[in-house]
Amino acid sequence: MRSILSIIVILLTFVSFGQTKPELPGDFKEKAFAHVKDLAGFGIRNAGTKSENQTIKYLFDYYKNPGLKPQIDTFNFDYFSADDISVFVNGEKIIYKTIYIDPYKNPKGINGQSFYFNPNRQSLKQKADSIRNNIVFTTESAEIYRLARQGPKAIIIVNDKELKSSNGEQTEIRIKGQVEKKQSYTVSCSLGPRKEKEILLGAHWDSFCGPGADDNASGVSVIMELSRFFMNYKDSLPYSIKVIFFGCEELGLLGSKAYTDKHLRDTASTMFYFNLDCVGDTGAIIADVITGLKGKCLVARGGPLKAARDFINTWSLLDPGNDDLLYESEIPAWLDTALVETLNSARHNFRKVRYCGSDHDSFANKGFITLHLGFDGNNEQHCPADNVKQVNKNSLELAGKIAAGVILNTMKH
Repeated sequence: MRSILSIIVILLTFVSFGQTKPELPGDFKEKAFAHVKDLAGFGIRNAGTKSENQTIKYLFDYYKNPGLKPQIDTFNFDYFSADDISVFVNGEKIIYKTIYIDPYKNPKGINGQSFYFNPNRQSLKQKADSIRNNIVFTTESAEIYRLARQGPKAIIIVNDKELKSSNGEQTEIRIKGQVEKKQSYTVSCSLGPRKEKEILLGAHWDSFCGPGADDNASGVSVIMELSRFFMNYKDSLPYSIKVIFFGCEELGLLGSKAYTDKHLRDTASTMFYFNLDCVGDTGAIIADVITGLKGKCLVARGGPLKAARDFINTWSLLDPGNDDLLYESEIPAWLDTALVETLNSARHNFRKVRYCGSDHDSFANKGFITLHLGFDGNNEQHCPADNVKQVNKNSLELAGKIAAGVILNTMKH
């Protein structure tokens, strides 16, 4: 009799999971928002800082308390610390907003001809030959990751009014800085006994030039509370769930790259990796479902992990010559169906996009099936304004419902 009752309970649980609107705990958004405040309160969460130590302890203690066994992976990387980066066009120094370069290939500087790309008037596909091997000037509205795939020497972001039309000008980027050895950490935890199939749910915990309330304390906090939700059903789920929190996403996806290099052998048991990044906004839902190379694992590049340092909120890392980045492949039909059904049930504007540039790319480049969820609105990232005031509690709950719905709806397909 006991075994029959157990089966009935399990079946009832599965039926409830089949709904596209999972019922999260009533205090979900309040507890998630409390995590956002705690994490943002640590300050800028960079490698080698006190705030990093506080964050790792916060995550480890959260998962240790329920009797789970959280793991901490340490990874080492080279870190280019910039003292100054200046840009000159025809010998005249210019002011720019952001510059994307690879200081490891060009530690002293870059020389080349300018090409001004206006994303509102020009087609990226038609201008590919003009972009390749030139120093590209563009605006913040450009799709940087798609632009990077065309192989420019560097990408420089300027104000719309400063975007010229006179191409071919002699451009020089002067770099002063040095490489330092650093390390950071990834925290992971399985929410129940390991089963034949596993779903990975992850977010990056580091921030960039600000407290990172939306980017990405929001994603971390939603996953922390989703862990509490899934723990109640760990025995009846047909797959296991592991949560992962990466360091150094803002420095070039370094934590997720190190993790996928180390755990590539787990690919066969992983159904998909689900990434949450910037889910505290009130704008449209964005779902990146195109990154991923099914059925094939790419060869990892040798050498140490490398990162670039932000210099007065002006530049980030780009490796224009990395052909391993951002391969395109549709996700499987069963997962796409689960995603679309869940998004439709949310009754919220959504769109599928490409090249979001977050930790799911590291998984996609190793053959994992990946999903990415974010919200695209008016929130500011990578600056002091990314504080708790711009994080919406209802958005945190919505992100939680969507992530839970997708994961649970996969059982129907």
